[in-house]
Amino acid sequence: MVAAIRAAARIKRRGPQRLPLEATDALMVRRTCMFLCERCRQPAQVFTGSIFNQQLVCVPCVLKERAHPRFLEAAEAEAAAVRRGEFNFPGIGLPPDLQHPEGGATGDPRKQST
Repeated sequence: MVAAIRAAARIKRRGPQRLPLEATDALMVRRTCMFLCERCRQPAQVFTGSIFNQQLVCVPCVLKERAHPRFLEAAEAEAAAVRRGEFNFPGIGLPPDLQHPEGGATGDPRKQST
C-alpha cells in the first residue's frame, strides 16, 4: 500500500507523461478505424443496432428503417420483450424491401476474408 502511494507521488511530481510516437500512432489508427455496415457494406465510423434484427448498421440504413411502415411494430415488439426480461431479442425480422440488393443483409463482413 505504501509503495503504491509513493509511486503515485513520483508520477504526480513528474507531471504529465508524453506517449512515444508509436503509441500515439496506434491511438490514431484506432480512432479512425472504419466499420462495414452489415446491411449495405458501406464503410462507416458510426453504427447502431437494427430494430428489425441483430445487425449492426450505419446511420443511412437506420434512417431507412425509421421511415419503414413496420418500424413502430418492431419497436413495440422489442420494448415488450425487454419488459419480459428478454434482453437478447432477435427482432421481428428484416422486411424484404430493406434488404440490400447485393445481398449484404447476411453474415458479418468483418469476419469474411477478401
